[in-house]
Amino acid sequence: MATRRKTAFDRYVDKRMKSRAFAEAHRQAKAEIDATDAIVRRLDAARERAHMTKAELARRAEMPEETIRKLLTAEGVNPTVNTINRLAAQLGLSLT
Repeated sequence: MATRRKTAFDRYVDKRMKSRAFAEAHRQAKAEIDATDAIVRRLDAARERAHMTKAELARRAEMPEETIRKLLTAEGVNPTVNTINRLAAQLGLSLT
C-alpha cells in the first residue's frame, strides 16, 4: 500500500506534538472522540438488534433522518448528550 504524503496540517500537528501540553490535550481529545464513537456504535448495534431502520429510529426520536444516518455512519461524530439520550430511550436503553 502506498504511503500518503503528509499535508501541511500533518506537518503542523507533528511539530506541535513536541509540546507536552499539546500532546496531552491531543491525547485527551482523541480519547473523548473514541469514547463517543464507541457509544454511537453501541447504539447502532442496539438499533440493528431491534430490527429498526435508521429512518424509524429518527421518526421515534423526532429527529431528521439525515442526522441519524450521518450519526450512525460517519466516523468522529460529536453528538450531544441529549441526542444520545433521546436515541437510547427509543432503543430501550439508559445511560445511567
